[in-house]
Amino acid sequence: MYTVLQIASLFPEAELHLADPQELIAHLVIDTRPSDQFRNSLFIALKGSQRDGHAFLPGAYAKGITSFLVHHIPVNFLAENCNFIIHPDPLAALQKLAAWHRVKFTNPVFAITGSNGKTIVKEWFSQVAAPHLSLVTSPKSFNSQIGVPLSVWQMNEEHALALFEAGISRPGEMDALQVILKPDMGVFTTLGTAHEENFSSQKEKMYEKARLFKGCQKVLYPADEALVKEVLEEVLPPSVLQAWSWKDSSAPFKVRWISSGESTVNTTLGISFPSNELLIFEPVFFDQASIHNLITTAALLFLAGLPVKTIEHGLASLKNITSRLQLRSGRQGCLIIDDSYTNDLSGLKVALHYLSSFRYGKGKIAILSDVALVKNLNPVYEAIAESLVQYGVSRLLTVGKDFRMYFQPPEEVEWISFDDKEGLISYLRKSSPKDQVLLVKGSRRYQLEQVSDVLVESLHPTRLEINLENVLSNLRGFRSKLVHERIKLMAMLKASAYGAGAIELAKLLEFQGVNYFAVAYPEEGVELRKAGVTTPIMVMNTRPEQYALLIEYNLEPEIFSFQSLQSFNAFCKNNDYSCGIHINLDVGMHRLGFLPEDIPNLGVLLKQSMRHLNVKSIYAHMVASGNPQHDEFTKKQILTFKDCSDLLKTQISSQPLLHMVNTEGILRFPEAHFDMVRLGIGLYGIGSDKFLKPAVRLISTISQIKWLDEDQTVGYNRSGSLKRKSRIGIIAMGYADGLSRSLGNGKGAVYIGDQRVPFVGDICMDMSMVDLTDVEGVLEGDEVELFGDSHSIENFAKELRTIPYDVLSSLNRRVQRSFYFD
Repeated sequence: MYTVLQIASLFPEAELHLADPQELIAHLVIDTRPSDQFRNSLFIALKGSQRDGHAFLPGAYAKGITSFLVHHIPVNFLAENCNFIIHPDPLAALQKLAAWHRVKFTNPVFAITGSNGKTIVKEWFSQVAAPHLSLVTSPKSFNSQIGVPLSVWQMNEEHALALFEAGISRPGEMDALQVILKPDMGVFTTLGTAHEENFSSQKEKMYEKARLFKGCQKVLYPADEALVKEVLEEVLPPSVLQAWSWKDSSAPFKVRWISSGESTVNTTLGISFPSNELLIFEPVFFDQASIHNLITTAALLFLAGLPVKTIEHGLASLKNITSRLQLRSGRQGCLIIDDSYTNDLSGLKVALHYLSSFRYGKGKIAILSDVALVKNLNPVYEAIAESLVQYGVSRLLTVGKDFRMYFQPPEEVEWISFDDKEGLISYLRKSSPKDQVLLVKGSRRYQLEQVSDVLVESLHPTRLEINLENVLSNLRGFRSKLVHERIKLMAMLKASAYGAGAIELAKLLEFQGVNYFAVAYPEEGVELRKAGVTTPIMVMNTRPEQYALLIEYNLEPEIFSFQSLQSFNAFCKNNDYSCGIHINLDVGMHRLGFLPEDIPNLGVLLKQSMRHLNVKSIYAHMVASGNPQHDEFTKKQILTFKDCSDLLKTQISSQPLLHMVNTEGILRFPEAHFDMVRLGIGLYGIGSDKFLKPAVRLISTISQIKWLDEDQTVGYNRSGSLKRKSRIGIIAMGYADGLSRSLGNGKGAVYIGDQRVPFVGDICMDMSMVDLTDVEGVLEGDEVELFGDSHSIENFAKELRTIPYDVLSSLNRRVQRSFYFD
């Protein structure tokens, strides 16, 4: 820990107001929302495109923080007992502070950059190395101008090795990260197209990324990527370069496939190391990107000093990290945060941070294994105890002897310890939690994923994956398109967020400051309220017998007709209730809503009803916001809506929000942003703008593979007739899961990597069959993709002659929903 005075002395350009210069600082905080308690923390007020950290100073102070690094002291925040470091650029100050902290340690620092694969290589490296080395790594994908300094701040003398990611999006950023990291070892994964819009060429982007490696003793890179090889050989000494290659026999790390017996299927990978040792192993994953990342991981483990046998054993048991930090629906109304692939202190704090964002049910339970190997366990378990209290955990279940030896439970936390996972599983089966949110996090060797499987609601082999990182990226992208920062945002969560999962999305979006949610029916709103969602909720369809639910759960109905207005007003008047309402105007959709000629009478009735009804918003639907051929009609809609809403506002005393645009409307009609916009399918990366990132992926599993001779048939009605000897895979998804029967007999397909694998025969109720004959290396239990990385949901919908909304909302509830941060 450092004193505030020590930290302040780094910034001679800063203005200081120090009430307690000797206050000790252990933690750097940029967001206080998830936690209720903070000790020994410095709050750094960063200003982003949508949020200004200075607005959160009062909340941080209320939670116990008394030291602040700020650009200015807000006028509404006067606390005489606080320490203020007033700096012209708090982000630059954060980076300088982290760089100062970094140089205090001599343990080697490995830094990874590249367009793709940074987080995967880091996590796979950790899975193999953590039992043998005391590691500190970037939490999740903390690789930005903010994430890197926060990662480096975790370093201490107990760590034998540090492994950090470094990501950039524009020129000039890598120099700042290099100064912070000062890496001893560099790793370049691959050069892709991410952020290419901010660089004049791929070569310029490669030069920028290579700046990270200044001063490195060694740099690992793929020599078969010509541009990567060209730039690194130009800017780095030959003695530094550690290439791996399929083609170059002189590369330090030489890679090849090794055939086994008479088989022509490549299932065994061989890597020749600089020590002349040969690593031979069967990869856990066979897609091209995973093979690339496995090779990088293996070479990096060797350069870190691990024995070849240790590397071989570790690679054989890797877990696919795209499933890390999953949010899954649990039994008896629970939510399960499954982060069971590894357990170190930095990753645990990130997971607890996420856990604490859920104001859900009766409490929070953490299920933990012993942490990864460190030299001195006492301070680690003291930090765990402090974090459990800080993030509101009321109950702790642990597996492993280290917890028993070193952990002292705080009074606020009920603690039960188990020798092994079997004892824990037996306990959970007898005493299953109810209406709680649980974090399951453990080192790989404890296999706590089996504990998660006991707790989750569905283990269906088909699952819809929702990449929350991309959802957040899409949210930021749409916010950047708003014509003014005062414009509010309503997220559409009807039909369980279009089939993805309303509770999980609502919690994420509420934490991001989304202003309103909209659901189709009161029951959907009740579900969100029971999950602890406090954001205002508009309900689009309500029957009179449901009015009591609206009042009980603070839901705001859409009013679309004189009958619905009079009926709801009478209910509120008879029960002396006051409730917010939303007025739906029909300016061309011709579904529900008041017509323009209704406005005068509507204004009179609303004025008479103001004691019990408060008009929160006036809105309308665009008919064809994404169809340019109807733009003239859309512009007329906008003018009609403005005229009608302006007239209506003159007749009521409140100042309701006006909103009209949907996802495509946000992008194409900025003149219609008014006071609020409605964002729906665009959250999943479905839309026309280049900034959108696909956020949904539907995958299933191959249950069985069999060879069938020519002239055999597959499936009901013998509809799948084979023209050659064929290798048939049976997929664990059918029309009862939402897979349309119209995709059968080769009209649709699944994807393995980038290879299209057509359906054979009719789609059955619970399964379907595909032709694997032309695909090498596929085994029973492997995953196949229906849409996602290789085949977009838009193209999948086109094959069905429908739209992505229909595809998502048609998926059966038994299909697992898996939410994760990538």
